[in-house]
Amino acid sequence: MKFRCPKCSAACGLFDRACQRCGFLLTARSVLRLYLVQARQATALECPRCRKGAVPIGAKVCPACGEIPTFRDLVEATVGPPRRRVRNYCDNAPPHAKRLAQWIYLLLSATLLWWLLGYVQQVTGGHWLGLAALSILYLTAIGLCAAWWMPRGWLFAIAYHAPGMVKFSLFLNFLASLLVLQLLIRVWWEQAVILAGLFVTLLVAARQLTHRVLPVAEALREVYLGPRDGFDNTAPQGRSAKME
Repeated sequence: MKFRCPKCSAACGLFDRACQRCGFLLTARSVLRLYLVQARQATALECPRCRKGAVPIGAKVCPACGEIPTFRDLVEATVGPPRRRVRNYCDNAPPHAKRLAQWIYLLLSATLLWWLLGYVQQVTGGHWLGLAALSILYLTAIGLCAAWWMPRGWLFAIAYHAPGMVKFSLFLNFLASLLVLQLLIRVWWEQAVILAGLFVTLLVAARQLTHRVLPVAEALREVYLGPRDGFDNTAPQGRSAKME
C-alpha cells in the first residue's frame, strides 16, 4: 500500500521512514508541522503597512518591512477593499442597475424562502408546530443578544435609507432564517430543549430577583440601617455664584 508524500507528492510506502525523493521524514510530528506551516501560508494576509509582505496568522512582524501590524489593521486590509468596491458601486451605479440588483435580490430571497418552506414540510411531515413554538423562545434570546451587541446605526440606516424592495427582501431573509432555525432545532432536539430550559430558568430567576428578592433586601436594609439619604433639591448644588 502506497501514499503520496505530503511535501513533494512522490509515491511512498506505508512503512517508509522518509520520502525517497525529498527525504522528508514521514512521522506524525513532521507531517502535522508541515500542514501547520502550509495552513499559515495559505491564510497569510497582505501587510497593511508596506503592501508587499504576507503576514501569516500568529506572526508578530511583517517579514518584508519589519513593522508590527495590529489585528485591526489586518482585518481592515482584508475587508476594506471589497467593502469600498461595494460602496463605490452603490454610490455610482446608474438607477436602472440598482433597480435590477434589487429585483434580483428580491427574487433570490423569495426563491430561497419557497424552497425552505417545501423542505421543512418534507422533513417534518407537517408536524412543525413544536419546532415553531420552541423557535419563539430562541428568537427572543437572539433578539436580546442583537439588541445588546448590534450597532444601532445599522438599524436606523435600514429603516430610513433602504428602499422598500430591499426591506421586503430582508423580511423574506428573516423568515428564511427562522426556517433554518427550526431545522437546526429538529436536528439537535435534545440539546435545543435543554438550552431552552436554561433560557426559561434564567428568565424566571431574573424576574424573581427583580420583583421579590431585591425589594425584600431593600426593606430589610432600611429596617436595620435606616432609609437611604435622598436627594435634597433645596440644598446648594455645586458652585455658587454671587450675584451683584
